[in-house]
Amino acid sequence: LARTLRSQGVTKDRLVGLMTERSVDMLVGIFGILKAGGAYVPIDPTYPEERIRYMLDDSGAKLLLTQSHLVDKAVIDGQVLVLDGEQSVYHEDGSNLEPLSGPNDLAYVIYTSGTTGQPKGVMLEHHGLCNLKTYFDQTLKIRASDHALLFASYSFDAACWEIFQALFCGATLYVPTTETILNYERFEQYMADHHITVAALPPTYAVYLEPGRMPSLRILFTAGSASSTELVYKWKD
Repeated sequence: LARTLRSQGVTKDRLVGLMTERSVDMLVGIFGILKAGGAYVPIDPTYPEERIRYMLDDSGAKLLLTQSHLVDKAVIDGQVLVLDGEQSVYHEDGSNLEPLSGPNDLAYVIYTSGTTGQPKGVMLEHHGLCNLKTYFDQTLKIRASDHALLFASYSFDAACWEIFQALFCGATLYVPTTETILNYERFEQYMADHHITVAALPPTYAVYLEPGRMPSLRILFTAGSASSTELVYKWKD
């Protein structure tokens, strides 16, 4: 995919839109764009068409990666590449490309919610992600044996933490469906079945879960709002 993107003119600091469901396509899209040297702009397919159009226009992205069932939402003044289509966007050469990006080049652009007006694109560089790797290695000691969870939407910065936490360190990344996340009992079952060891959850979500039903969990992060004393005591062991 990175070779295909290079042939389409993707180079360092070039923004590429990415609009997919929670899937392997999403992860392949992210890493394909980064390998090509570009920066990805995650767009949640559940957003209203007006917001999707605004993000693509505002970012200046001329290329969008998406899935076949989402092509109708691809309102872009440029080219659309379908990650799961019949015409393959995957190059025959599977070797690594020579990297173009350095620490100060863009890795991704996340758009704010727009609650105080129009959404704003926040530009993040590679050195931020690389800095995280040191923390994952040295402080959290994430290992190849860990099973990490992708809970957040990839259009939020928290997803970068979750994705790279697993894949920087050789751990396994698990991507539950939205339906699983929306059902607390099903979510607990998912955590137990897949032996999830590391997760980051909002306190407003974690409060409905029982630690005893997720016996493999060794690290729980809470983020997004303040954790209550009750929540800390419930999970401290």
